[in-house]
Parts: sequence; structure tokens; C-alpha cells
Amino acid sequence: MAEAAAMDLAKIGPPAMRANGAWKMMSDVYAKKMNVHYLTHMIHGVHFYIFTSKPAKNGRLDGLRLRSVPIYDAFFRGLGATPVRMAPPAVYTALERGTVDGYGWPNWGVADFGWQKYTKFQYGPGFLNAGVHILVNLDKWKGLAEDQRRCLTTMALWVEKEWPKWREGVNKEQNAILRKAGVKYVNLGPNFPKKAADLYWADIAKANPDFVKKIRPLMEK
Repeated sequence: MAEAAAMDLAKIGPPAMRANGAWKMMSDVYAKKMNVHYLTHMIHGVHFYIFTSKPAKNGRLDGLRLRSVPIYDAFFRGLGATPVRMAPPAVYTALERGTVDGYGWPNWGVADFGWQKYTKFQYGPGFLNAGVHILVNLDKWKGLAEDQRRCLTTMALWVEKEWPKWREGVNKEQNAILRKAGVKYVNLGPNFPKKAADLYWADIAKANPDFVKKIRPLMEK
């Protein structure tokens, strides 16, 4: 469902989306196309970065091979890099052998895989959002008792409210690990994440232009 990718682009969190109508739009399209109740969205604001073993030149990555996934293939190509598809467990060996020159990933978990050993640069600001969607089959949701639905909704709202505090704490921890490992952070300016967002919005719009026209202004407030 192409519309689900809009959450990867939201500049506001779930509480603000619930308040301005964006959440209802997402919920409606989930119900219509997938027959699910959209209970909550987690890890909003955990952004992706480009990590490399070689330096960028004038903000470009021409000639570099980067481990990628579909959501940022077009962005990588726009920077001159070649996207390479591989499972995360294969990345360490690929970096070690020089099969790839870097990867797209949040700053969370880089050290868990040991990739920092072959990483010299982290390019930001962060772009797009990582995301975990919690969905409930709509028929099953409707079959729950009212107090059961209320309990699940209450806990979802609590997680959404508390999440930013947890996120910032983990961000600080992960950034400290990367800096200690000698990974240099390079700020490429506001056009860096904007380019990633514009390309991804355009991709979603190919599937549902009316949806993008309505929801993008709400998600970018």
C-alpha cells in the first residue's frame, strides 16, 4: 500500500497527526485497502543517514556503492551513488572487502552490527523516518469489547506521548558511540533531507496523487 509510506515522511509525530486530521486520513486508507485498524505508529523521528568509508566530494557521492533499500534508492542515485541490495548481516563483510563503500541506516544499531569499524563519515541531517506500524485486523478489532479497545488505545496514546523522551535519550547514546569510534558527522545542510523527501513524495504521488496533495501539507506543518 503506497500510502503507508507517507508516515516515513511526516515531520510531526502521531499526537499532532491525530489533532490535525492526518491520522484519520491514514486510518481510513488502511481500513479501506487492508481491512485493518491503525492502532499506532512507533519510532517516529528516528531518521536515516548515509554512512561511508570514503569522503563525499562537494556534497556528492559519485562512484560510491551504498547498501540501500527501495525507500531511498532514488535519493542515492540523485547523489551519484549506486544502490546495492543486501541483507543487514551481509553488510559487515561487504564493508570489510570493499564490495560496498557505505550504507543508509539510522544512527541506532550501527555499532550493534560492528559497522563502525569500517565507517568514517556520517552524512546528515537525517532524512525520512524509520517506522513500526501496529495494525489490528479490522474485523477482530470490531469484535473486541469496548473496554478492550479502550485499553489498547489508551496504551497506544501513552506510548506516543512518551516516545520522544525515550528517542532523545537513545539518540544521545548512539551518537556518543559513533563519535567515540571515530565516525565524523558531516552536515550537508537542509537541502539534503529535503531532496530525499521530495523524491519519495513524488514516488507515492504516482500511486495516489490526490492523497498526497491532501496529506502532505498536514504532515509538514
